[in-house]
Amino acid sequence: MSDYEPQTYTKSERNYYLASMFGQNILYNVVGASVTYYLGSVLFIPAAVYGFILTFGRIFDALNDPIMGTIVDRTRTNGASAARI
Repeated sequence: MSDYEPQTYTKSERNYYLASMFGQNILYNVVGASVTYYLGSVLFIPAAVYGFILTFGRIFDALNDPIMGTIVDRTRTNGASAARI
């Protein structure tokens, strides 16, 4: 029917991607657990308060990222440029 063959990745590329995501998530969880321990056990901030603080940070990040991406995409410089995906 069609000679179209979708572009895929090799098993090696998939494994590298998965390994990097695993490492990223390990680091994220270690930092998150450390912050939670520090806020709760060292500063004695109630769980509801630091839960709100962390949730507010996530919501701010979700709203801020597209705005900053638009700013970066519209910025015209003579130097290097951001790669478009």
